[in-house]
Amino acid sequence: VAWIADSIEPMKKLKEELAQGRGKVPQAQAAERSLKDLKLDGKFDEKFWEGVPSYDLKELQTGMDPTNKASFKAAWADDNLCFAITCKDSDMKNLFITATKNKDTSIFDGDSVEINIETPTHSYYQIGISPSGAVMDLDRKGGFNSKWTANARVAADKGDDEWRLEVAIPIADELQGNIDELHGVSGAKPSEKSPWYFNVCRQRIRGEKEMERSAFSPPMGPGGFHAVRKFGELTVK
Repeated sequence: VAWIADSIEPMKKLKEELAQGRGKVPQAQAAERSLKDLKLDGKFDEKFWEGVPSYDLKELQTGMDPTNKASFKAAWADDNLCFAITCKDSDMKNLFITATKNKDTSIFDGDSVEINIETPTHSYYQIGISPSGAVMDLDRKGGFNSKWTANARVAADKGDDEWRLEVAIPIADELQGNIDELHGVSGAKPSEKSPWYFNVCRQRIRGEKEMERSAFSPPMGPGGFHAVRKFGELTVK
């Protein structure tokens, strides 16, 4: 009986979220590209990113431009979801890097970027990345499964007034969760009829009192980066 009750609880939460609806959320398009044109170095100067639209992150609560701006581009390349993320920073010499190795939860205590992904078959995945390029990935379906890995490839680079992340996340088919629930993102290619929902988020910390948080789809309410029903919409074009 206890096992059944535990199994039902996540379904109750999902039902409540579905009942709320998504409302109006921002939309982003991932440009279709070939993976052979991607040079994963964090510089974004290759042909792969030419002509790909850029999307700005907005302050989490107000929806206004943050003091330290951030933006991203998205692409779909041979069953890989790719991101080019730029984080402007007026104090690069004091980047708050709390992790340099993968699977270190302290990534979320410092300067970081999060990519949260909900596919039609899975809700949801969380991928946290440090300016060092270290990754902490979690399967958030029904809890915090840190054994799961996205197998994401990441390259980090720093400039005078910004740091950048280039990310390639391999995507398995929609049955991946049934075949191997600990590896890979499960979902068919996003389309207008069957879009994905996602958020790209940025956290910037200086000292004990200074924190900036921004997101592509700012929730402006409870849940912060993890307000799933307010994730933005993603399609491939």
